[in-house]
Amino acid sequence: MGGKSIVVPKGVPTSDIDLWSTELLDNPYPVYKVLRDAGSAVWLNHHQVWAVTRYSSVREALLNTDAFTSTAGVSMNSAINQASKGVMLTTDDPEHRRLRRVFSRPLTPAAVSALRGRLAALAEVRLSELLERGEFDAVTQLAPFSSSVPTLQAALKHIVPGDGTAIYDAVYLGSEALARNPSGRRRVIVLVTDAGETTSRADFETARRAALRADALLYTIVVRVVKNESGRNTAGEHALETIADSTGGATYFPDTAGELGEMFDRIDRELRTQYRLGYYPNPRPPDGAYRALEVRVHCECKIRSRKAYYTGGHLD
Repeated sequence: MGGKSIVVPKGVPTSDIDLWSTELLDNPYPVYKVLRDAGSAVWLNHHQVWAVTRYSSVREALLNTDAFTSTAGVSMNSAINQASKGVMLTTDDPEHRRLRRVFSRPLTPAAVSALRGRLAALAEVRLSELLERGEFDAVTQLAPFSSSVPTLQAALKHIVPGDGTAIYDAVYLGSEALARNPSGRRRVIVLVTDAGETTSRADFETARRAALRADALLYTIVVRVVKNESGRNTAGEHALETIADSTGGATYFPDTAGELGEMFDRIDRELRTQYRLGYYPNPRPPDGAYRALEVRVHCECKIRSRKAYYTGGHLD
């Protein structure tokens, strides 16, 4: 990892596979097989790291703490490695074994079985609440749509850090929520993210089309914790830029956290100075039809507009 390239000896298997590409994230298993077939250790040119691909080799490396260590981190993101120092995952024996004994006690089969009744009762209560609602999304809504800044600020304080990032789900569910609002009002999604996508059930195209169906503008602020490309999710950045461009929105890349306020001000100014253009297609297409759109102006200026839309303006 890092900015400088490493010269790999001749004859050593290498690969140009990008682990963060949209295609691989959607279905990684064929790529895993390609890497396993290439060798037990494969140099990834795109990321400048070694990939240990076979179970026996992975097990051997994990057990050989004289040659390999986890203390420098187990992620390809230096910020995550820095934040996870000292946890069980980033320690070697004998400290790792000591921590494992502590954490394994409440997770034995007997200990888990003792909790079965209590967990089943809690699940029953929760499921009953959801069934009464008729439909629900498996995400937490921290606050309803509101123009109250204090309400929204208070809601942000309840965000709980987690292990996964569901960007496509966020765009999809946000678009669905906006589509249920009264028509005639502008619909905007502002997404602040590091562009890492790990746990979405929706894919790129589903999220993009949901935003178009909802007639929503997507503005993305990508906070790049790691500046060099080897540690960033460049595929995720490109995907978000594509969705934002499709809707007529934009993507911003602040260099520091101090620039976030400026980015929000830019979005606010743009939303206040936009023009709304309309036209009547002839012949009129049926509702739900996908239509590509291109806007041209006769001047030396740069314009930004949506690239497609769905007739009817509603979600399926």
